Amino acid sequence: MIGHSSLRPGTRRQAFGRRLPAAASLVGLALVTVFGAGAAAAVSSHHSVAPGAPSSVRAQIRHDEGVVAARNNHCAAFSASHRCPFAAARTSDLSGGALIAIELRWFTMDACDRGVVYFFDGTKLIMTTRKLRPFSIGGVATVRAAGGGKFSVAYFVSSSKNISCAENGNAGTDTYVYRWNGSRMARESGRLPRLPKVIVGSPADN
Repeated sequence: MIGHSSLRPGTRRQAFGRRLPAAASLVGLALVTVFGAGAAAAVSSHHSVAPGAPSSVRAQIRHDEGVVAARNNHCAAFSASHRCPFAAARTSDLSGGALIAIELRWFTMDACDRGVVYFFDGTKLIMTTRKLRPFSIGGVATVRAAGGGKFSVAYFVSSSKNISCAENGNAGTDTYVYRWNGSRMARESGRLPRLPKVIVGSPADN
């Protein structure tokens, strides 16, 4: 276990003007590092590390969480421990280094915005799920290693876009797989649900 945090409930008014019920208190978000295939290569001594950069994968994860927290410095306010709520997964980058996925689990006090994933090659930020199909700004449920150079990301699915934030994700999840191509993450599989179902936070949801 890397860490632990909980979030306070809150309310939010959507653009269409409905007052939303307070989200239930979120307690005990487990921040889990997932060890994918090729993990042994991720700590290979043959991988060069920039001077001053964290050398162990655990230290790299802590560094990467700090990068995400700095980009979302308000998220700590929604945690009882005053730390942003993270989950982490890692796998091999297939060249002796570690690919790390940091999920910011929640970044508001309500159910309108869910998770977003930041992908790192070691301590170098590559991109986020917001730049990858389905272009969800905050609909990630979980991220896991899916083999060497790959991560699977599950997105919350809603029965339609015409529901309240409290009902977001009421139609389960859909999973996308992203593959490292040596310079960026690229979608390998995953497709949009059939309308009226929508992935939370995607363009179809707005």
